[in-house]
Amino acid sequence: STQSTWGLKITEIMPLYNMFVIMPQQLMAAKMAHSVKRIAQVVLNNGGTVRKVENTGERYFCYEMKRRRSRGSVTAGHYVNVHFDVKSEAIKELDQIISSDVNVLRWATFKVQ
Repeated sequence: STQSTWGLKITEIMPLYNMFVIMPQQLMAAKMAHSVKRIAQVVLNNGGTVRKVENTGERYFCYEMKRRRSRGSVTAGHYVNVHFDVKSEAIKELDQIISSDVNVLRWATFKVQ
């Protein structure tokens, strides 16, 4: 936040983002929670706010998806949607954290207009 010329406190308006994350079907709930907590921690460390985390359930894929950094492939996954406000500079850090997470198959981050 900053001070305006009239002495009013102005808070920075941060953009709203939606992040969709797909994790393997056989992943334990504790590992899923750990991955989501890592995302939330980056948002909070950058002054953002996590608005909502929703597990939209398991879905089967149209094709087999190769696991990253391990052998084999999966045919279904857990879909998690994370809504948050954060500075745009933090998105690069989020991508780095998620790309190193072996529990995440795919992810996408969208800026909400």
